[in-house]
Amino acid sequence: MKDALSKVKTQLAGARAALDGCARDLDQLHAVIARELPRSGIGIALGSALAKQQNVCERVDGVRNVLAGIDRTIEGAMREQVALDRELARLIEQEEAARRAAFRDQLTGLADRTLFVNRLEHGLEQAKRRKWTLAVMVLDIARLGAVNDLLGREAGDEVLKMIAGRLSGATRGEDTVGRGEGSEFLYLLMDFRDAENVAMIAERFVRTIGQPCDIANGDRVVSPSVTVGIGVAIYPKDGATPAQLLKGARAALAKAKEHRIAIAFA
Repeated sequence: MKDALSKVKTQLAGARAALDGCARDLDQLHAVIARELPRSGIGIALGSALAKQQNVCERVDGVRNVLAGIDRTIEGAMREQVALDRELARLIEQEEAARRAAFRDQLTGLADRTLFVNRLEHGLEQAKRRKWTLAVMVLDIARLGAVNDLLGREAGDEVLKMIAGRLSGATRGEDTVGRGEGSEFLYLLMDFRDAENVAMIAERFVRTIGQPCDIANGDRVVSPSVTVGIGVAIYPKDGATPAQLLKGARAALAKAKEHRIAIAFA
């Protein structure tokens, strides 16, 4: 719409310029005739022509005024279009932000379970098409209940946010970290070399999460520590759907808890 109005405005400017040129020519011609008419003594016909020419000049001026009005109208329409475009862009941005927020965990900002499963489905499509491997990890934070009991729920939430930041910082561009229920985190690992590579990444998570969390608690800083248990399921060995892989990873997590180890595979 704005481009069309700009094109019309450009065409209108060209028409006005041409009309202004005609008006100047008519004015000059009228001045010459008016100056020469008394000297030439040419009769009534030329005088009548001069009067008609004056009328044409007045009509040209009228058309110029009409064009000026149209030009102002187009200017107003263009300003309105610019304002509408800005408002539309703002609304689209708000809608996109709301859509993103709808699939984000409110506490940590990580992908929620719905978005994580969506990413997992997409990852499985890529893995099948490109013959990739893929791993799903379920990470459960231990000792968080003790932090909540000793320092309060807000302190526990701060610990979860710090862990979320640590996991996000360790995430490759093609991977996804998400928040499950309660003290659970989810991790999607794309296109790794082998199970040993997955184990190395999981061990790094254990070390990273196990570092003390320095958080403000009233007028002091406390440094609670938590631990993590990790269950791992690998595509295609342990499943070919999101439900199968998540079930396998949770079964592996239960195995890790049962044997009191940090990491277990399905």
